[in-house]
Amino acid sequence: MSGGTGCILIAGTGSICTGITEDGKTARAGGWGHLIDDVGSGYALGRDALTAVVRAQDGRGAKTVLTDLVQKAWKVENIGQLIAETYSTADKSHIASLSPLVEQAGRQGDVKALAIIEENAVELTELAAAVYRQLGKKELGISLLGGLLSHETLLREKFIRELAVRLPQMKVKDPDMDAAAGAALWAFRMMQKR
Repeated sequence: MSGGTGCILIAGTGSICTGITEDGKTARAGGWGHLIDDVGSGYALGRDALTAVVRAQDGRGAKTVLTDLVQKAWKVENIGQLIAETYSTADKSHIASLSPLVEQAGRQGDVKALAIIEENAVELTELAAAVYRQLGKKELGISLLGGLLSHETLLREKFIRELAVRLPQMKVKDPDMDAAAGAALWAFRMMQKR
């Protein structure tokens, strides 16, 4: 965000999009947590990878490279062990830790992994579009933060492409600060409004 105005889209373990205008109007979309709605997050990608694996096992979905990648990552040998490992903890970062495997499978050309990335890129674009509409701006800069968007990932690439098609008025720009500093500034501004 330039001078503290614009949008920030964060996609790491979780996801959220926030924005602020020059006159102090704020908006947010997402950030509701993994049990309700956490689109485009590491958790969402990890969950979608597990869904692809069990559907391939059932014959409800195509075979996917994700099956071998997930089994190796979690050191499990069969679907029963995979399910036990999935429910072994309530910590969402455990599921989110699988998100790099979706990137890896996507780079190998795995059709299911590429579909997961595409679906989540579209969902992240929806977050940005919601904030854009709430702020009522004609043009708006958007900075991408979090491990899934701040690196050269397929998710970032597909998000930027989708945003350019759907919302060319939003321009991706480098962030002025890191995610922690941005969160602190946002919290400070919210406290001032009370």
